[in-house]
Amino acid sequence: MGTRSIIFDGEPVRICRYRSDYDNRAMYAICMLNYTKYVRSFSVSVGVNLRKELDLTLTQMREVERSMDWLAAPA
Repeated sequence: MGTRSIIFDGEPVRICRYRSDYDNRAMYAICMLNYTKYVRSFSVSVGVNLRKELDLTLTQMREVERSMDWLAAPA
């Protein structure tokens, strides 16, 4: 349906709108480009608060990255 690239909280994000094969519902596929090694993309329904979803996911991705850095640090 369409793709848009945005900057959210300083991070590049790609948002693709598509129709679900399961029930033909409008969905967003979201890819946080700096965090693709942890999560390639995730989907949310069009009716959700996209800004809130992006904020929550970005916070989680930053926590995962901090945890991975901590695990890799020499003791």
